[in-house]
Amino acid sequence: MFEWLRSTPAPIICPDNPGNGTSIQCAFSNATGTWNEEVDLLQSLADVMLAAGHSVQIKKGWLEVDDGFVILPQFYNLQPQEPSGVSTCSTIEVRHSNQIPQGVFEYQHSFGENLAASFARGFQKWLEIDFAVFQDTVLKKPENCLSLEMSFPAKDGSPPHYRRALLGPVSLTRAEPPAAPVSEDEHEAFCPCCLFMSLSEPLKPHMESSSFMAIRFFAARSADGEASADCRINGMDWEPGRQALLEYVGKWPGQGFECRKQYGVLHSVDGPFETVAQDEQPAD
Repeated sequence: MFEWLRSTPAPIICPDNPGNGTSIQCAFSNATGTWNEEVDLLQSLADVMLAAGHSVQIKKGWLEVDDGFVILPQFYNLQPQEPSGVSTCSTIEVRHSNQIPQGVFEYQHSFGENLAASFARGFQKWLEIDFAVFQDTVLKKPENCLSLEMSFPAKDGSPPHYRRALLGPVSLTRAEPPAAPVSEDEHEAFCPCCLFMSLSEPLKPHMESSSFMAIRFFAARSADGEASADCRINGMDWEPGRQALLEYVGKWPGQGFECRKQYGVLHSVDGPFETVAQDEQPAD
């Protein structure tokens, strides 16, 4: 059994963010004894980011990171595991004055031998998969993500509009390695754009909007072939995306367990995009 003893309140956050404080103290007990564990989520995330070479300042309830990012990790829930260990869920909210003034949040699920290890493991995955995408939103030329550019012509008196999809690193787990393509020209069974393209139809109404959209893609097939999926926009469940991902799972080759997870962003950018003519020659 366990008992929450204290949760430190966080500053003003997105109204839909269910996070509940930036630190947690919890009492655990089992047949061998009783003990307390305490984690400062701000310090834990700061340590993970500092170890990866990021510039981090701890403020009163949030972190200021790199080029103007404001980051707020929060506790959501936890569950002790048998015979040992704990699974945790946190939220991380990200803001940036230019690209994300309203802030967006996402969940991080993790597990570890204790609270500190579990939260740190979740933050490490967030840094590798999610924050890599946010970093590219403020760059003209992405460094971490696959970039898909979209141009929309002037319409009803409005000027041309330019959008960009940034698709971050993919977390891919398979029970067996994929079969090799039949030829070099054949599209691979899975590439970084596949999850996004599987949602192309339900995403159409959002393509031309000016809204900042952070999208979580999660699709899986169990060992017995059952499909599961999760899709969220700015932290909120998005059922059309989930249904599209379930259909996508049904098209996967092979059998057995497989899990695909990715984070992406759809946002407006200054344009037009730079293009280079096929016959353009470098200057002398």
